[in-house]
Amino acid sequence: MLSAFIRKFLLITTTLLTALDLALLAQQVNIRRYSIEDGLVNNDVLNIYQDQQGFIWLCTRGGLSRYDGSRFTNYTTASGLDQDMINDIIEVAPQEFIIAQNSDGPCLLKNGRITPILPKTKITLNGFYLAANSRLVATTDLNGMAEWDKRNIRRLDSSTRSIAIMTVINDSVWLLYDPAAGIQLTNSSFKSLSPITPVFATTLFTDSQNQTWIGTTTGLRLLNPTIQQGQPPALLPLPASFDLPVLRQGYIYDFMEDSRGNYWIATGAGLLKIDTGGNSQLYTEKDGWSQEHINCMKEDDQHNIWIGSTTGLLRFSTNPEIKKIVTGFGKLYDGIAGISPVGTNKVRLFGIKHTGELDLQTGELDNLQNHSSASVLYKLNSRETLLVNGEKGTIYQVGKKEVETIRWPLKYFSDVVKIDPGLFLCALDKDLFLVSNGHYTKILTIATGSQVNKMAIDKRNFLWVGTWSNGLFKMKISNGPGSLQLKIIDTIASRLPDRYIRAIYTDKENELWIGTRNKGVIRLLEHTNGDCEVQHYGTGEGLSSNFVIVINRDSSGNIWAGSKQGLDKLIPAGNRYRVFNFGWLKKFHADVGKIRSYFI
Repeated sequence: MLSAFIRKFLLITTTLLTALDLALLAQQVNIRRYSIEDGLVNNDVLNIYQDQQGFIWLCTRGGLSRYDGSRFTNYTTASGLDQDMINDIIEVAPQEFIIAQNSDGPCLLKNGRITPILPKTKITLNGFYLAANSRLVATTDLNGMAEWDKRNIRRLDSSTRSIAIMTVINDSVWLLYDPAAGIQLTNSSFKSLSPITPVFATTLFTDSQNQTWIGTTTGLRLLNPTIQQGQPPALLPLPASFDLPVLRQGYIYDFMEDSRGNYWIATGAGLLKIDTGGNSQLYTEKDGWSQEHINCMKEDDQHNIWIGSTTGLLRFSTNPEIKKIVTGFGKLYDGIAGISPVGTNKVRLFGIKHTGELDLQTGELDNLQNHSSASVLYKLNSRETLLVNGEKGTIYQVGKKEVETIRWPLKYFSDVVKIDPGLFLCALDKDLFLVSNGHYTKILTIATGSQVNKMAIDKRNFLWVGTWSNGLFKMKISNGPGSLQLKIIDTIASRLPDRYIRAIYTDKENELWIGTRNKGVIRLLEHTNGDCEVQHYGTGEGLSSNFVIVINRDSSGNIWAGSKQGLDKLIPAGNRYRVFNFGWLKKFHADVGKIRSYFI
């Protein structure tokens, strides 16, 4: 049912070149499979890793693959690997990785080039783990535990044991699994804290609640956190929400906790999800789940669950999917100029001569209203939309059915922002006007040739004015004798990659997002010393088009950019953002003219 997804609704986009179409991004569960037919280097995926730039790395029995959201880049012996079976990979510096080969020791991958680690070691690394203080350790074949010392791999002891998997319980206690013997507790110096206990472990995991889970071939186990040195690891009964037949005695392939606190358990009967409320759901073949051997699971920073199996890669996703829900609106024959949410399952559609409310559950359009003549639509701020029809203005607020009616002058403006109730700042050509109670007064003329296109007021009450071809102006708003006054305090043109401004978005202090005609998206950061930092994101960074018309931000902090070629998502990555070409991945290449957040 579509209604089940609306509560997780993120964005609505209208495509202005095909004005009778409406597309929405709705949450829905889907499982997608990738294989060698899609470009994956090998179908047996042993491990999964996401780097700082957001790329997904797949370690397989036939080489290493990097997935960028649309295609795979593969590394094999032909690329410089010593052999093709890869156990694990980890990033130790920006775009510098250690690759754990299944033989011939580890190697480095730096800026796309594979080189040996010198002096070369033959230690076979099984998997990487982060311990306290960013300490990077690794399990090995026949060499116990090893550690990366910023230059090379060194053994932590002289053991000739194989450690297949481990988990860090706390700063001073580790749990290790030797396939030939069983599980054992040690300290961080690899000194034994317990005797070895025979267990056929398949996975070890310590969650955010400091609970340590042991997956086995005959069910899931929970480690007793009370550790008595010299005594075997003790086990506890499964909590009520985990006390399920599939977990009591089934084969446990892998176990993980996602960033939202949900548990995901790959079992022989399917993929089991246990949410924070203790509710469980089992995904099976009818949902697209496959029953083959599962090697690994990983959550990415978009909350997709990636699953490596013996026959390919699966992506379990509840991320937004674009759905075209309307192809024509009958009486709204003049097209859709704008949208605004009015309830949990309804949006208001603004036509040139009509308005109506679309029920997202049924697809029905009701509450149709006719305008006496052609109307003009202005977005006043993130919550309010102004529809002007003759000398009448109607203000619509997100989430409210009630409207406010005001007097409006018989004059067209290129953009309008709201200053106070009943007070508006309007732009036409190079002039700015104050509008109140149906009257307008010119208060400022910008430099010749600076035709105003877009305006926005930031959190500090500064006005930002974008022009068609002359960059950006920052203005101070103040109350002068008898009227509001504007003063240009900065002209930002030479510092921008492009002076042709097509969109402005601001919802944070000291930050402005700018859509341009020729250079994509610009992030403008104002520092406390008055300097401006300019970050540029264009087609070179993965954007679908450099002609950006609209920008918005979702509740997770992602920036969405609509362009002449589709939809892009900019995801926070430290002090910068990485571009996720959402339109390309979803095959959505329409001319996106409006983006509206749907959280109300």
